[in-house]
Amino acid sequence: MRNIRPCIAILVLAAGLAAGWTPAWGAPIMPQSYEMINGGASTLNYWDDSYNGSGNKTVSYDKLSGGLGELTDGVIASQNWFDSPGPYVGWNNSHTPVITFHFSTKVTINTINVYVDDSNGAGSVNLPGSVRIQMGSYDNSFVVSELAGAEPKLLQYTGLNLSGRELVLTLNHRTGAIWLMASEITFDGTATPEPLPAILSLLLGD
Repeated sequence: MRNIRPCIAILVLAAGLAAGWTPAWGAPIMPQSYEMINGGASTLNYWDDSYNGSGNKTVSYDKLSGGLGELTDGVIASQNWFDSPGPYVGWNNSHTPVITFHFSTKVTINTINVYVDDSNGAGSVNLPGSVRIQMGSYDNSFVVSELAGAEPKLLQYTGLNLSGRELVLTLNHRTGAIWLMASEITFDGTATPEPLPAILSLLLGD
C-alpha cells in the first residue's frame, strides 16, 4: 500500500445547499459508468430511478451495470429522505453497496465527495459507519464519526492522488443502523490523455 495520508473533511450542507451552493475543489471528473446493486424499498422506493444501464432499476437490489444514474446526475439532496426522498438511493443493512466507477481514460483522483443523509436515526437512517476506497494498489477504510445535527452531510476525502481507470467505493453500514442513503458521489482531479499511437505521433510531429 502506498503511504498516502488523505485529509478527511465532513461538512454540514443544509444551509449552503439550500442556497444552491455546491463545493468544488479541482476539476470535476465524470465517470463513464458505475455498477452496483440497486437501492431497496420500504414505505417508499429508494431505487436508482434514472439509471440508464443494464439491470432492472425497479427491482430492489438488482445488479446494475454499464450506465449512470442518480449518484452522478448532479442533484445533491439538501433535505432529509423523509422530506425529499427522490434524490436518494438507499440500502438496508442486509445489502452493502459496493460501487465500482469506470472512467473512459486514466484519471488521477485527488478528492472524492460522498453526499449522504444524516437524519439522526429517523426511520433508522444514519451516516455510513465507514467508507472504503480502492483504486489500483490503494485500499483504505475511513471510519465516519457521529456528527451533531440532522442535516445531510458531505463526506469529503482529499489529498488522495490515486491513479487508474476504475475506483471502488464501499459504504459500510453503521452498527445498529438499518438504512444508509446517498444522493451524489463526485470526483475532482485530472484526466490523463491516452498516448498517441507511434505512427500518428510521427505524422503530427510529436
